Amino acid sequence: MSEEKKETAIESNTRENQIVLARPRLPYHPAIKERFGYDKSDWKALVEAIYPVAQTPESVILALSYCKARKLDPFKRCIHIVPIWDSAKGRNVDTIWPGIGELRTTAHRTNCYAGRDKTEFGPDIDKVWEGKTKGKFAKAFKITVKFPEWAQVTVYRFMNKERVAFAGPQVYWIETFGKNSGGGPNSMWENRPRGQIDKCAEAAALRAAFPEEVGNEYIQAEAHYPQARRVDSVATYTDAKELTDAANAADSGSEQTDVADPAETEEEAKVKAEAEAKEAAQKKAAAKKKDKADKAKKAAAAYAAKQEAAAKAKADAKPGDIDYDSLRYTCNVCTDMVDKKKKFKFPEPGKTGPEDKPCCPKCYSMNIEDSQAFDGGGA
Repeated sequence: MSEEKKETAIESNTRENQIVLARPRLPYHPAIKERFGYDKSDWKALVEAIYPVAQTPESVILALSYCKARKLDPFKRCIHIVPIWDSAKGRNVDTIWPGIGELRTTAHRTNCYAGRDKTEFGPDIDKVWEGKTKGKFAKAFKITVKFPEWAQVTVYRFMNKERVAFAGPQVYWIETFGKNSGGGPNSMWENRPRGQIDKCAEAAALRAAFPEEVGNEYIQAEAHYPQARRVDSVATYTDAKELTDAANAADSGSEQTDVADPAETEEEAKVKAEAEAKEAAQKKAAAKKKDKADKAKKAAAAYAAKQEAAAKAKADAKPGDIDYDSLRYTCNVCTDMVDKKKKFKFPEPGKTGPEDKPCCPKCYSMNIEDSQAFDGGGA
């Protein structure tokens, strides 16, 4: 095989073996590569695996900006996008929250973190919630959860070469648990009542031990804690007035926002997608039906106009006028070339035939068979 044929075969095999990536769930822009260093395949992993509940590209970009500023790897799931129900807007909006991993990373970076004790839990409590979720896909629920009344964690820090204990506050489950849009525990807190409060207690202890480094940063599991409620980081708010109103609502302790259950959000998103697809199909069918009706209406109008014009012409006809639309002649010379419905015409200047008689438009012969009179009225 020649070198040219070998190269052609290699190129052909390469094209056949290429992997074609499906379009990402959220649109990608080349500027993301320039700013954050993530290509289209990275973006696809981010919006579909790391942040599957993100509603807009702006939400993911906001999370990436946070990670870049804090020198964090978003693929380690240290930052979360949490949908929060905004009753003023009547829908969920995206908010950015650090996870417990971000607080642990911050503590370790100080080189002063010296470990923690086992979590202490208060007595167990059984409670039942009944209600109905909000939104377009609202549903009734009845949830029974057995949870510890409180949890507490002690964190250690090296200070002047000594290991100092920082006992975090007792974090009460009933004050902290994540709610669905109807006020009941969301699926995460329903299925992991001890694990979730454990993370919240550890976060509170880390804030106590590392106040300067961690500050007053709440994690996504504490999103329902009154002091943690906020909508000022919502990426979908682009209007300055909306930002101000949201910040004022958060500062005044407004109860207008609730954290949505991610599991419910995914289920609602699926139902919503199906509903939107059905609605789109119905709109398409309706548009097609309307287009067909419009065409029929136009055709009927055109036919009516033609009939009206014909009636007017007939009413205005004078003796000796020729109604060419009513002529029905057949040429006896070229019968196969002339249709009975084809209009005959007067001879062109210089052609054979008197100008007051019709003739065949093909051969200009006047040897035609009169199958219908042409005396103006078409009698």
